[in-house]
Amino acid sequence: MSNLARKLQRQDVYSPQIDKRVVKKRKKITKGEKFLYGLMVVVLCFLSVKIIATQASLYQVNKNIQLTQAQMDEQEKVLQDLQSQVNELKDYRRLAKEAEKLGLKMDENNIKSVHTP
Repeated sequence: MSNLARKLQRQDVYSPQIDKRVVKKRKKITKGEKFLYGLMVVVLCFLSVKIIATQASLYQVNKNIQLTQAQMDEQEKVLQDLQSQVNELKDYRRLAKEAEKLGLKMDENNIKSVHTP
């Protein structure tokens, strides 16, 4: 039996090992594919720049609108202040006091009413 074990052992030792290498074939990129990839990159870059430029112009327009709105609000405030001054100056009591200061008297016989169309 010992001979049998040696025969099996010798067969294992002398058995040639097959060296299998996996060879991957690399697919080449054609010129057309390279052109398409390059074109796609150029288009993406162009669209990115276009979007950023559009956003920047929108930001500038919104800023101008806000500045104009602030100026309009300020002008409305000034207009309201002036309107309140006009209302104070055309008050009847104030006009009567100014007339008395100038020496004018209230004479009901000398009052004329004017009708405006």
